[in-house]
Amino acid sequence: EIYTLSLHDALPIFLTEFRMNHAKELIAKEHDITISELTEKCGYTSKTYFCALFRKTMGLTVNEYRRRLENER
Repeated sequence: EIYTLSLHDALPIFLTEFRMNHAKELIAKEHDITISELTEKCGYTSKTYFCALFRKTMGLTVNEYRRRLENER
């Protein structure tokens, strides 16, 4: 069975991807940005939710992602 995403289904997925990409860019540009600042700048109100979503999306916590970037430099 083929499932086609409707705009209603696809919009939250697109928005999450957009926000997570923005978070990755912010982490890369602003090395000392706090999780609270990231949460706010990416359009979320809950740090807990943002961190859980980041980990689910990226497979790493924010700090693990930050360390990985630092190790690549």
